[in-house]
Amino acid sequence: MSLTLRIGLIVLSLIFIVYVFNNVNKRKLQLQFSLIWLLIALA
Repeated sequence: MSLTLRIGLIVLSLIFIVYVFNNVNKRKLQLQFSLIWLLIALA
């Protein structure tokens, strides 16, 4: 896997994690579902 692709995937994962945390804080996403999404983002 190229370095550019790795960096791109890391950036997208971080953006997704921030998105999940923001939705949990706004109560748009329940905590139980957010844990699943965070595990998917970290995988």
